[in-house]
Amino acid sequence: MRSLKLIFMILLLVGSLQAVTLFTESFSNSVIPEDWYIAGSENAALNLIDAGTPKTLNDFFYDSGTGDPLGYLRLTENQNYHRAWAYYTANTFRFNEHWRMDMIIRIGKAGASQIPAENDGGDGLTISFVDASTVETAGVFDPTKVVGGYGTFLGAARGTNEGWPNEGTQGYNAGLKGFAFAFDHYESIYGTAHNTDPRSEMLRWMKLDNWSDTGISVSTLSDQTFYYNNGFIRVQLEGNNGEIVCRYGWNGSNYTQSQSFDISDPNRSYDFDAYLGVTASTGGFRALHDISFLKLEDLDPTLPVTLDSFNAYVASTDQINLQWITQTETNVLGYKLYRATEPDLETAISLDTFIPATNSSQTQSYFFSDTELVQDGTYYYWLQNLDMDGTSDYHGPVPVVLNTTNHNQTPPSQFQTGIVRAYPNPFNPDITISYELDRNQIADLKIYNLRGQLVRNLFLGNQTRGAHSILWNGRDDMGSTCSSGTYLLVMKTSSGTFNRRLILSK
Repeated sequence: MRSLKLIFMILLLVGSLQAVTLFTESFSNSVIPEDWYIAGSENAALNLIDAGTPKTLNDFFYDSGTGDPLGYLRLTENQNYHRAWAYYTANTFRFNEHWRMDMIIRIGKAGASQIPAENDGGDGLTISFVDASTVETAGVFDPTKVVGGYGTFLGAARGTNEGWPNEGTQGYNAGLKGFAFAFDHYESIYGTAHNTDPRSEMLRWMKLDNWSDTGISVSTLSDQTFYYNNGFIRVQLEGNNGEIVCRYGWNGSNYTQSQSFDISDPNRSYDFDAYLGVTASTGGFRALHDISFLKLEDLDPTLPVTLDSFNAYVASTDQINLQWITQTETNVLGYKLYRATEPDLETAISLDTFIPATNSSQTQSYFFSDTELVQDGTYYYWLQNLDMDGTSDYHGPVPVVLNTTNHNQTPPSQFQTGIVRAYPNPFNPDITISYELDRNQIADLKIYNLRGQLVRNLFLGNQTRGAHSILWNGRDDMGSTCSSGTYLLVMKTSSGTFNRRLILSK
């Protein structure tokens, strides 16, 4: 019987993850920020066939009268038919059950002389959470699929016109899915076609499905917090376990008002990787839709298991050590390990051990030693996590080269420090990085984007001479899924610095 020695350690490395900030943006530099796609048009026909005149940088960030910088993002402005949209494209995020979005915005502001008697304002502003798979091409965000945001149909779901745009009109993207929250406004000019009241102020939460929506509306007709407001207001959206709460009426320390939407109906809920967008429109009336601050947080960034790394290395001539680090665990039974002499899981054998999971919100580190490996060659290892609901996932393989000959002699140097291989490349979502060290030394592996920003700390520590492998799961240090694109792997050792380009293609 194969002899296995199990070394099982749990290290509490960091504190509990209470919230992860996905992004913060103030739009204060009078330029389109990196990682944002912002576009729009004016004088577009109401029939949505004429695309209108594209908006410019001046339209978004400078006062049309004085030419001075605004210090914030202005999506729409004057009485023409306007629409504009801004999407954060650096990363998608998992639209999970608990998130929070803080905003400082101005919605439907009419001219000072027109508040409220002339009921000027018009249309609305929408926060869109679009399913990444429906707005990407070859795994990359596709701007042509969000023309008009949600949407070219004037920015917010509008009564009987909520299905706009139709096929053949500007911005129509068959298959669009996701969710949207609309601050919507109707005018008395529509008369009984929409609402017999002088104006209709609506908050709407919608599931988007191929340009139709399952919407829930709350009237704020008697509350002019959002509309005809001369200044910016602070608003918060929070989604949690099938309920959406919109908080407003900020008094300097707390929100004094709120509206809730029950979205627990299965027809209104599903989980997906999302891009976040903000869209706005005017329908022939003057309305300023401005944004000076956005912050999106994941309040419960917990998946059944979030694997940070899976690493294997030679500890001695007959022992291979395995280490894996999890960021969070929920409802996980435990882990099993498999080994093969070729990179095919179907040929792997179980190492006949089960390692219980801790199910902690803190980072956990697990170690396992596979001993009495007396045959020279390359070994491949897989990690299986088993969940309490009966499902499981496999991670790997990670390869290790073992030399078991000459037990009583110092084996000749057969390793050259450097990155040997990264595969598959392009990858989605995991990539295995193989590297060698010619002697015992400290290895530091990091992932950067092409702007030189640190994305992920993969490994830092002492390692033995030999072949090593580590798995990157395509997530950053905060646990967020990285967007498609090219990344740079940098390995620093006392022998030198080495790098390799990695392509994430969804």
